[in-house]
Amino acid sequence: MAIMKYLSFIAIVSIALLASCTKAPKSQKAEVKDAEKEQTKAGTTFSLDAAKTAVKWIGTKVTGQHNGTIIVKEGKLITQGNEVVGGECIIDMNSIQCLDLQPGKGKEDLEKHLKSPDFFDVAKYPTAKLVITEVKKEPNGQYSHRVKANLTMKDITKSIEFGANITVNENTITAVSNFNIDRTQWGVNYEGKKDNLIRKEINFDINLIANKSL
Repeated sequence: MAIMKYLSFIAIVSIALLASCTKAPKSQKAEVKDAEKEQTKAGTTFSLDAAKTAVKWIGTKVTGQHNGTIIVKEGKLITQGNEVVGGECIIDMNSIQCLDLQPGKGKEDLEKHLKSPDFFDVAKYPTAKLVITEVKKEPNGQYSHRVKANLTMKDITKSIEFGANITVNENTITAVSNFNIDRTQWGVNYEGKKDNLIRKEINFDINLIANKSL
């Protein structure tokens, strides 16, 4: 009877722990494949408005999550008519910030760790790059368009595909998307402590603004 009670207790604790685990944000999962051929696209150029563009991230682990921002420092979108057909963005990996921790209370330590070789190794790989390879309309879906792009991090390039809501006006383009990617596809393999494992998924919430170049 004592053994049965002990096993029952362990089972209840295990279920409770599983129930309390923080899951990755519920969002679309970006499809990851081998890098696609990149082609120069002709058309009208819209330059990224770095001051208005926002990229937020969320990373989760067994006991909770952290969230923050990262800066897209430059980029462009190319249109033909009223449709985006190409473009690219350069991401400043040194700009990684954590927003849920306070200075002196873990913020600096986490940011330093994220920039270390355990994660993004920003001293060796100071930038990441996203190059759009294809954009298709998706009028009957949750998003207005499907986007394929080559994402390069840590000198590893993979093609990712995700839905986005893209609006093209005469002088401005807005592109909004939210998706999860598996960081291990880019060699970001740190698992965390055995009792506080870090999930492979990173969530990105992107709001990109670009203005027609003069």
